Amino acid sequence: MPINPSDILPRRQAPEIATGPVVAVGVGSVSVRVRPDLTVLVSTQTPYAVGQMVSVVIPGGNLSSAQIIGGASGSAPRIRQVVV
Repeated sequence: MPINPSDILPRRQAPEIATGPVVAVGVGSVSVRVRPDLTVLVSTQTPYAVGQMVSVVIPGGNLSSAQIIGGASGSAPRIRQVVV
């Protein structure tokens, strides 16, 4: 039985995890810059300060369902793929 590349590639999308600074704070939400050209508005009940680094998970690449998973350290935004 031959093996095709599609047989060994994952079939479901992995969530994207991004680390970036909080750029604006609103009532019940914060804006996080996950890329130099992309800012995501995330609902939260936890108070964050402008400039604080946080980690954001974007399930399935859907920005409207982005969630903050916690604080982070560092100074430069970075993105990685997580395979589960």
